[in-house]
Amino acid sequence: MKFGEMAECSVTTVDAALRPDDLADALLGVDGYVIVVEDGVPFTLIEAERLRRSSPPLRDPAAPLPPLVVVNAGSTLPDFLESPAVTLLNLPVVAVAVADGQGSIVGVVPREPIDRFIDEDGVGIQPDVMGAGLNGSTPDPADGDPQIGLATVRCRRCGTPLQRIRIFDPDNPPECAATTDPHRLESG
Repeated sequence: MKFGEMAECSVTTVDAALRPDDLADALLGVDGYVIVVEDGVPFTLIEAERLRRSSPPLRDPAAPLPPLVVVNAGSTLPDFLESPAVTLLNLPVVAVAVADGQGSIVGVVPREPIDRFIDEDGVGIQPDVMGAGLNGSTPDPADGDPQIGLATVRCRRCGTPLQRIRIFDPDNPPECAATTDPHRLESG
C-alpha cells in the first residue's frame, strides 16, 4: 500500500508568526493535525489538540514541537522501511506528512499504523542503518532518496530553523547548520 492511499487525517496549516492567543483561536474546532510554517516552509507536524492545549510561542526554539517528516505519496511502506529514510522515525515524530509529486501536502499518516507494520514485519527501526562509512566517517545526513522521505528539523538548542535531513542517527546526530557555536543538532 502506498502512503498516498494510507493518508487519512486532515491537516491544517498555521503560520509560526501567530502569537499563542491567536494560535489558540485559530485552532478552535480543528481536529487532526497541524503543520506549522515558518517563512513559507513547513517545519513541524503536531496533533491539533496537543498544540491547542500548550499554545507555545511557535518561534521559540525551546517550544516542544516535533520535526516534520514528509514521505512521497507514491512510496510504499516497505520502500520506506528498506530505505535510510526509516531512520527519520528515530526523531520524535507523531505522524508523517504525505506529499504529492509537486511537494504539496495531501494528508497525514499517524505513527501508529507505521509502528504496527514495523512490529508485525519484525524489521524494527535500525538506528544504525546509516552506520559509519567504510572509512569510519559519518554519512552526510543529506544522503538518501528525497523521493522516499525527508525531515525538516529546527534545532532546540539554538533555534536554527529548517534544517533538512534524509537520515537520522540519535546516537550520532548531524551537525547543526548554525554558523556560530558549532554543535550537534538537537531535535524536538
